[in-house]
Amino acid sequence: MLLSVFALVSCESDLEMQKVADKVGAPQLYPYGQSIVITEDNAETTTTFAWSPANFGYSAAVNYSLIIQVGDGEKKLVGSTFANYLEVKLKDLNAAAVEAGAPTAVAASASLTLIASISDSYETVSSAPVTVTITTLTALPEALHIIGNVLGSQEWNNANYEYVMFRDNNLAVNTYTTKFKAGGFKFILNENLGSWDNLYGEAGAGVLGNKTGGDITGINADGYYTVTTDLKALTYTITPYDASAASTYSAISLIGEFNGWNGDDGSELDLIPTDYDPHIWILDTVELPAGELKFRVGHDWATSWGGGEAFPYGIGTGDNLKVPEAGTYFVKFNDLTKHYVFHKK
Repeated sequence: MLLSVFALVSCESDLEMQKVADKVGAPQLYPYGQSIVITEDNAETTTTFAWSPANFGYSAAVNYSLIIQVGDGEKKLVGSTFANYLEVKLKDLNAAAVEAGAPTAVAASASLTLIASISDSYETVSSAPVTVTITTLTALPEALHIIGNVLGSQEWNNANYEYVMFRDNNLAVNTYTTKFKAGGFKFILNENLGSWDNLYGEAGAGVLGNKTGGDITGINADGYYTVTTDLKALTYTITPYDASAASTYSAISLIGEFNGWNGDDGSELDLIPTDYDPHIWILDTVELPAGELKFRVGHDWATSWGGGEAFPYGIGTGDNLKVPEAGTYFVKFNDLTKHYVFHKK
């Protein structure tokens, strides 16, 4: 009797799915009538993709996933929504296109497809592909370092990379919140480390010289400050930072796929607090494979940070941080602002 009831329910379920399938109408992506050229200047702006809704034969919340593919390459997710449009930051579209195999700084043809779904019980339906021309951002902007006598023991060491600055994301302005000493400093690009040429110094209050200028002398007393610099605008800022209520941690380490997420065998990679600020943690010359990892406090999961796809720069989040390629890195983490940087050596 039980078998008969199960068979009846199964047949009714299959029949209902068939009825839905017979009534399904696929969504249609509206044509995107312009070429997409992504630059450092527009990477933070958004573009909108829109479509006519899918029809599953009855009222239901429909989830739409926008997929990009370059040639016969791997399909990559651009974003998902329950609306009939998707606003996408160009930097995120850039990341998806590059992952899908789009060449950098060259116009390439890509196809966009929309996949609609209502639940795991029903098959998805897809739109016809729409072709777009996309030119991705050329490259990650060069890392920027602080050089001077305002941080630690590496005073005016023009080969020192340990004072590499942070960024909110790969294309954001450079920033550094830490305990500075009163003194002077300049900025140096990674490609110029080891040389006294092409340092960015002060050309006026808040203004940088284009690889020229004197020492920046805006830090007149020891204390916590946030220093930012925008090389495109040739500007910098120095702002006092209140760290009085900040937590002080005894240990911060890396754990992840590189050690099988094993926190019991001593294979976590312990970062070391710097000599100028207990809130800045570093780990030098570490070999990391591609894979996911997190920072965590005290070899415990009570407090931890990842970063998702944001690499090599970002701000700690709850998601695992994805290291896209194996390499040798200088790793730095700021427990005040949760900024991190994986500086490839």
